[in-house]
Order: sequence, then structure tokens, then C-alpha cells
Amino acid sequence: MKRKRIEVEIEEPAGSENEVMLKYQAHVQKIKSLQITEYLKLMTRELTLMEPLETLLEQDPAKAAKLPKNFIPIYSKIREMRKTVSAAVDVQGCASMPFYLNFKLPHEPIWPTPENFRLQVLVSLMLSSQTKDEMNCKAMSQLMVYCLDNLDSAHGISFKSLSAIDEHTLDTLIQPVGFHTRKAKFVKNAIEAIISQHATSSLNQDSPLDVPYLYDDIVALQGVGPKMANLLIQCAWAYGEHGIGVDVHVDRLSRMFGWVPGPKERKNPEETRVALQKLLPVSLWTEINSVLVGFGQSICIPRRQKCNECFANDICPGRIRSKIEKTYSSYEEWFSETKNMLPIRTVEGEIEDMVDFVKKDIKMEEDETNPGVKPEPVPFNFSSDKHPVVEKKLTTSKYFNKKKKT
Repeated sequence: MKRKRIEVEIEEPAGSENEVMLKYQAHVQKIKSLQITEYLKLMTRELTLMEPLETLLEQDPAKAAKLPKNFIPIYSKIREMRKTVSAAVDVQGCASMPFYLNFKLPHEPIWPTPENFRLQVLVSLMLSSQTKDEMNCKAMSQLMVYCLDNLDSAHGISFKSLSAIDEHTLDTLIQPVGFHTRKAKFVKNAIEAIISQHATSSLNQDSPLDVPYLYDDIVALQGVGPKMANLLIQCAWAYGEHGIGVDVHVDRLSRMFGWVPGPKERKNPEETRVALQKLLPVSLWTEINSVLVGFGQSICIPRRQKCNECFANDICPGRIRSKIEKTYSSYEEWFSETKNMLPIRTVEGEIEDMVDFVKKDIKMEEDETNPGVKPEPVPFNFSSDKHPVVEKKLTTSKYFNKKKKT
């Protein structure tokens, strides 16, 4: 049987590839053993910026010492802005999509199985190419509502519902995304491939249907490329040591800042991915996508850069000087001056935090009648006054910890 690789571009010491594979497979088995609540808590932590940047860099001091001179000054300021400024990716991005679908649509909250959570991430990624997060969320929401009403009332988007839905109906539901007809075909083909592989593999006989975790198996799915594969491994399997997901924002900003070679006008996400993986400590591989994507969506918007409201406008090599009326000597000064001009995160608002259950420190007690068996959690009452399909205002997210400044 051919042994699968999990990365080919990153140079590893001789004999280490097998060790990396064994480490990853052990991680996957641990993830598969998690109960629903444990898994959702883990996936929520994957969406935060809890660790200080200094702590992350200390995990690989050799690489940290070789970073471009302007990396830490610029990235630390962007990171601070992302803790405060909300962006579409925070609520409607692929990593957070399952939380949105299961807890924010106008239906009773659903505690997705880990397998359905991972499937929803995969489908969201497949629909996301050349599509804004808001439109991808609209398409996924329409698909979720249809599946709940017609195909799988318990889970919505699941292997059961996606194997039953016909391609034409799927195409109609996902029309908000670009190239929806092609993507509908890709999704149907991917579901068929996963089900077929599960049925023919002796290793899967006693396990539920699940998305693939090996890089080669993921990119073998029609319509799935390197960026999607790396993000699936990060956002569904909670493994951040495989690769970086590079989209147009990450590609554009990395070139503009001079972190990777080549002019910012030359779009080559795959080239940028390889360069960033060689450059950055592994500890930054998971977060850099959401940090830069959100920054590109909310502040450094292509052709509509808000340079005057950017905390890094004093050191950014791509700043447009004619747009800058003021620079900021501290985070406090920046926040005070821009809080009414940017989409600032707030703890108040008409929409509750979709992952509030994580903050409540759920404690699962063993069932006395079945020792060793923990019951499923009772859902909290999440508000669902607004339907994301028709709601135009961006919802508030608290995925990133907001540090109060004194």
C-alpha cells in the first residue's frame, strides 16, 4: 500500500518524514476520540488569538531570529487590530461556518457531530474559492435550511443529506457563490468519493463516515486545492503543523510587506505559501490566515485602503501617504481615534455570541446508570432573531479575545 505524504515542499531531516506522519496520525486518532463538547471547545480555541505573539515566537527562536526586520513590528500591530476590529471571516469564514450554521440559523440549536462539523468545513471551503465570505455564508445557510427541512432534520448538512440531494437542487441553493454549477458537481463528486473510499477500506469498517485527513487524499477530491487542503487540516483536524492557507489577501499583503519575494501585483498564492512556510515558525501557521484575511477585509481593502485608520500606517511599506493624516504612538491612541470609523468588536449587541457555551465551562458528569458514559450536553438558548441570508449587517464575533486596555 502506497504510503501517503503530508507535505512535499518543506524540507525535513533525513528519516523524519515517517516520524512526522506518525505524529500526525496519532493526533488524528486523538481528535476522533473526542466527544462533541470536547471537540467543539477545541475548535473554538483554534479560532482565537489567546497566545501572546512573543510566546509563539519563542517556540522556534531560530526561525524567529531570521524573520524579516519589519515582520514583528508590522504583524504585531496587525494582530492587535484584529483583536479589536471585526471582519467577515470571523463569523462567516470557513473555520467558523459550522458554528454559524448550527447555532445562528432560525432553528433549534444543533450540536453537530465532529464528523458533520468537519464535513461542513470541507463543503464551505469548496464553495469559497473566488467568493466573498458573505456570499459563501449565504449559500451555505440556504443549503443548511434546505437540508434540515427536506433531507436530514436532525443534522442539516451531513453525508446523508448531501448524498441524497440532486446536483440541480444543490446548484440552485449555492448560486450566491462564483462558479456554482461547477462547484455543485465538485461537491457531489467529493461526497461520492468519500463514501466509496469508506466502503472499500478495511480500516473504516467500524468508524463513521468522515472527511479525509491525509493531504494527498484531500487534494485528490475534485475541486480541492492546496489552500483548501491546508485549511481543512487546520480547521477540521486542529493540526497546525502541516501548511499555511494562502488566499488573495495573504498573498497580496505578504508581497506588499516584502515578506516573500516578488511584486505585490504578481498573484501566486501557491508560491507565497511555500515561501511563508519556509519563513515563519510553525506556531504562526494556523493564525496568520485569519489575521491577514480579516485585516485585508476590514482595513487594508484592495483599492479602498483605510491607511489613515491603520495602526501600522507609520511603518507599512505599502501605505498611501496621501491618505494618512495621523499616525498613532500607542494602541490606546489608535483605538480612541478610530473606534467610530471601524467595525469594532463589542460584547453587547442584538446577536449573542455563537460560541458562548465555551465561556460557560461546561462540566460533563458521568451517567450514574451507565458508568463511564458521559451524556450529550444540553444546548444553551442561542438567540436567532436575524437570518443571515437576509441580514446585511455583519454580526459581532468574540472569537478573538479582546484585551481591555487600561
